[in-house]
Amino acid sequence: MPRSRIPAHRDPARSPDSPSQQPPSAEPQRQALAPRGTSSGAKTEPARESTAISFSTGRVLALLGDPVERLLVDERLSVSGEFDVQVVPELKHAVASASRHFDAVVVDLRCLANERPEAVDQLVEAIGETPIVVLGDSEDAESASEALNAGAEDFVPRALLGSDALLHGVRRSVARDERRLELDRLAFTDPLTGLLNRRGFQLIGARALDAAERLGSTFTLLFLDIDDLEQINAAFGHSRGDAALCETARVLRENVRAMDIVARVGDDEFCIALTDGSAPAATVAQRLGRAFDEGNQTRNSYLLSLTLGVTDSDEWRNPTLDHLVTEAAARMLTSKITEAAARRA
Repeated sequence: MPRSRIPAHRDPARSPDSPSQQPPSAEPQRQALAPRGTSSGAKTEPARESTAISFSTGRVLALLGDPVERLLVDERLSVSGEFDVQVVPELKHAVASASRHFDAVVVDLRCLANERPEAVDQLVEAIGETPIVVLGDSEDAESASEALNAGAEDFVPRALLGSDALLHGVRRSVARDERRLELDRLAFTDPLTGLLNRRGFQLIGARALDAAERLGSTFTLLFLDIDDLEQINAAFGHSRGDAALCETARVLRENVRAMDIVARVGDDEFCIALTDGSAPAATVAQRLGRAFDEGNQTRNSYLLSLTLGVTDSDEWRNPTLDHLVTEAAARMLTSKITEAAARRA
């Protein structure tokens, strides 16, 4: 069946080490709420990164029963230098190998003809979202149609194995897969900051929360709001406001681990999901405060600060991600109101 794609949350530029920083000043940096939580700091480059994948040295898994065809396929795909090929003769070997990363899988329909349906399902599950090129008899139009309708990327007639048809089929499949991944990346990414957008955070955050529940670990959610962004826009223009958003995104990325999830979920609102093994939320809040304070000391135009609210999965019984976001946002708003009242007093 057709497969949907969701980008993995990565940030390979980040390292696991937390930078040591100077203590924050009392003003204008606002102090954030700091209940329980998890994270550790890390430095990364602020530039937006592309998650487009290069297949110049791709890996192909080929399930082929005929010894001559195995040699022919290996030669045709390897001679271009584009692909390293692992050829296996039986379905059970393909299932065992498919857990390793491959950029494409070639499957000879004859290898599946006498297999139990559940065994074929195991291969499909193991392959996951990897594009599949099916090899079959040219006169078997029904099988070709069924394979393509089931989610295969391409069908190559066995009679064309002596040509470059299979190589071109694998190239096309990998290129289409790459384009889909890029479209998915764009669909789940905030174009200004390069962070996940709300849609991406809902999907990836929900997966991380489910994993935390299964492992019995703590999932901590921070909801952050930039203070007075509308005043920055009004006084200095929207380009300066955009710069403030990008600087905020950079600071957030640099001060959590690569496995933690950072997203822009509104105009001036951000979320951080801290996964198991992170430092407490209070530590993360202090680290962010120091980072913003350092930026404010070198910037002449405006002061940048955040107010945040925090909650975690241990406070609730079977919480959903939406519930945690709503609760953390409410605590953030309470903090803003309290701080505003304190300034007026």
